[in-house]
Amino acid sequence: MKRIFHHEVLDRLDEIVAPSRTAVLIIDVQNDFCSPGGAFDKAGKNLESIRAMLAPLAEFLERARKIGVPLVYIQQTTLPEGKSDSPAWLRLKTRDGKDGQYTILGTWGHDFVDMVKPRSGDTVVRKWRSSAFTRTELDRLLKESGVETVILTGTTTQGCVESTGRDATFHDYYAVLPVDLVATTNKELHEASLRVQAARHELTTSAEIIAAWQRTSAGSDGGKDAV
Repeated sequence: MKRIFHHEVLDRLDEIVAPSRTAVLIIDVQNDFCSPGGAFDKAGKNLESIRAMLAPLAEFLERARKIGVPLVYIQQTTLPEGKSDSPAWLRLKTRDGKDGQYTILGTWGHDFVDMVKPRSGDTVVRKWRSSAFTRTELDRLLKESGVETVILTGTTTQGCVESTGRDATFHDYYAVLPVDLVATTNKELHEASLRVQAARHELTTSAEIIAAWQRTSAGSDGGKDAV
């Protein structure tokens, strides 16, 4: 920790991701984005990187649950026939070839991927735009739980992950991005987005976060490895 003006500022990864102040955001890990037969797949997008990210993400979430780090599932949501969309939003959603009718409320595509579904005690926040903070209760829920740091996981790197990460900093959260737990369908956009986000967030890996949790646990309970 360091002092800047009259503020104590978290500085080391161990401090920033300490379980007592951290929540994991699982962004848009839904069938329409991640599963064969979903909207991305039907639009001809390459799901290889997204599919490869799911098992490491599931393992990381188990570690987080084990030590009591809260999990907040972010669920992209759309009403049928564009009822939740504006003309500007529809233009953005359809410019890459999709028809705009994805993650429709109540459909299989809207559901979370089976491998990483939320469980009892996890929180689900529905969102209607790219950022999980736009017109949602996310900020209030996090603040009321004493959360200071959000770990960003999910898809897509350059889309909803980056948008949510930017807004997280605007809402005064430390934002941490494990690069092995975010993915998209385009390698160039993924890498470009990570370069941009490196200027704003703590870029790290899931292994480094778990190691930080282990050090925190060891320091707080006499050396017992609780992770």
